[in-house]
Formats: sequence, C-alpha cells, structure tokens
Amino acid sequence: MIYYIVFTTIFSYLFLFLYPEKYQLTPRIESNWAWDKSSEVGLEEDSRYKISHKKIWNGYKLGGEYLFSKYKINREEGILEIPAFGKGYFVYKKIGSGISYYSKSSELLWNKPYQSYPFSSPNGKLCFLVSGDGNQVLVIDENGISVGVEKLDGRFLTDYSFSREGNSVIVFSGGEIFILDKTGKLLFKKKNDSEKEILFYKSSSISPNGTLVAIHHQKAEKDYILIFDLKSNEESEIELSKIYPHKIYLSISDSKTLAVNLKDELLIFDKKGKLIHKTEKKKNLSIYQPILSSDGIFAAQIDDNIVFLNEKGDVLKFISNFKEPLRLLLSPIPNLFYVETPEEIISYQIFP
Repeated sequence: MIYYIVFTTIFSYLFLFLYPEKYQLTPRIESNWAWDKSSEVGLEEDSRYKISHKKIWNGYKLGGEYLFSKYKINREEGILEIPAFGKGYFVYKKIGSGISYYSKSSELLWNKPYQSYPFSSPNGKLCFLVSGDGNQVLVIDENGISVGVEKLDGRFLTDYSFSREGNSVIVFSGGEIFILDKTGKLLFKKKNDSEKEILFYKSSSISPNGTLVAIHHQKAEKDYILIFDLKSNEESEIELSKIYPHKIYLSISDSKTLAVNLKDELLIFDKKGKLIHKTEKKKNLSIYQPILSSDGIFAAQIDDNIVFLNEKGDVLKFISNFKEPLRLLLSPIPNLFYVETPEEIISYQIFP
C-alpha cells in the first residue's frame, strides 16, 4: 500500500510537471463581503480572510453625501473627490478659488488656492490638479505639497490611470504621454513632435505592477493600441478594426495580455498582439464598460453582467444583473478587488 501511494504521488507530480499548461488548477473567485449604501449595512466580515473591508475603504458618494464616517458632507458644500482607499477627501467647486482636504472624520487638514480640479489616486497618496482648459496638470501629495515632476504640460488631458503599486500614466490628446512612479517622479515621457504624422491619444491602462502601459490612439485613419514595457524599453502596437472617437476601457496584465472592453465586444490579445478571444455583446448599453486585471484574471462588464476570465479568455465566473454605472477597483491587497454600483459595494477574492 505504501509503495502504491509513493508511486502514484511521484507519477502525478511528474505528469503535472511535464504538462503544466494543460493541467493548471482553475482559480476560485469568491465574494466575501458586501455593503448596501442606502441602509449603511453590510455583511459581517469573515475572520478567516483577515481583511477589514471597512478599514480598507475610505468612503463613497451617495446622493452627494460622503459616507463611511459618522460625519456626512452635503453636496451644497462643494464637489467631492474621494480616494477609495485613502484617508480623507477633497472638496472643491467648479468655479472656485481653492481646494480643501478633510480627514475621514471631516476635520479640515488644509485649504489651498488651487484653481484646478483634483483627481486622486485610489490610495490618496497622489493627486492630479487639472487646469480648466485641460492643458496643465499639477502633481501634489495628500498634504497639498507639490511633489515629483510637479507640473506637466500637454494639449488637453484625455485620460489617466493608476496601478495597484501606485504608478500612473497621464495621456494628453496631442500626443504627450507621462508615466510617474508612486511618489510623482517622472519615469518616462513621450511627445509627438512630428508635423507630418497627426496622432490623437484617447485612453490608457497601466498594469497592476506598474511596468506595462497601454495607450489607445488614432493615427491617420486607424486606431491602435501602443504598449510600452518600462523594464525592457520595448514598444509594440496592435491595430483595432475600426476607429473609436471616444475613450475606451482597456486593461493590460502583468504578463502583457491585453483586454479591450468595447461597447459591442470584448477582445483579448496575447503578449505577441494576437487576438485570442472575442465576446460579442447583446445589449446596447453605455459605451463605458469597465475592465481590470488582477493576478492573471480579468474582471469585465459585459452588458449588465460581471464576467471573470483568465488570460486565455476562458470564463471562470459569471454574475448577472448589476445596476449601471459600474466601477471596478483594484484593492491595495493582492488577489482582492471591488465592484461598486450606485447601490452597493461587493468584494471578490481570487484563490489561486
């Protein structure tokens, strides 16, 4: 009996070792917490996961109010910019003379005469102050102090993205691309100085580890996705089948797999740029249907559903009937991300 157990163990190990790709274990995806915004009631947090979701979440907006705190800010005081996983929130007005930053308990920490619109990283460590004409971005930290590159200039800001690690990419429509680290220091910049070739940059994505960047842009009469590898300084380009005049949601994984979530279809390209998966959509919903990559898995909105796929396009989990608009957020903790709807917040954890 002992010989049989030893033999089968060795055989199984060698079999899986020799054919690792064919017999990989399927990751398990489970929801382990949910929060109802209107009633401010959530599921009891499961001690087995050793995660306090209420401590991870900084706050959210519901009808103009800031929640997850015993204090609530009314919309009449200004517009709220809430870093989902930060430690406070910004208040500003469309036509105002300053920006205020409050702690989670609504204590005023600073007020400064910035005449710009704040857009914060999910962890609240960096904040981009965008000028009214969209041609300048100031970079400040959570204390309101200029940091890193301090100021970026381009021809109309069209998109920005943050990685889980805190790196960021800022895209201007005129062909200017800036990639910053988590302290705001400039890692990479690209400017189109050619008068012959007209470029129009529209959308961006940065991988969770912050080393890969995907840029959706138009060149001549075609749309492309340009991919930068910050480690190897390599560039590659994928051509799309038609022109999308607006921002699109795309997500690039740490392994360079690219997923593009369009209004009518979901596309997945392998690291060589080959199309390996296509899902056609049935409903005519919003053009903005989000997608994110986390630990080798894509989570995407398809119609009014959330679908979890591996990097080959195999469906791992399907959850139907979410209310739009949806927001997908990478948690600061690996293997964990959130779905936010107008009514609720739900966490999903990946078990390899």
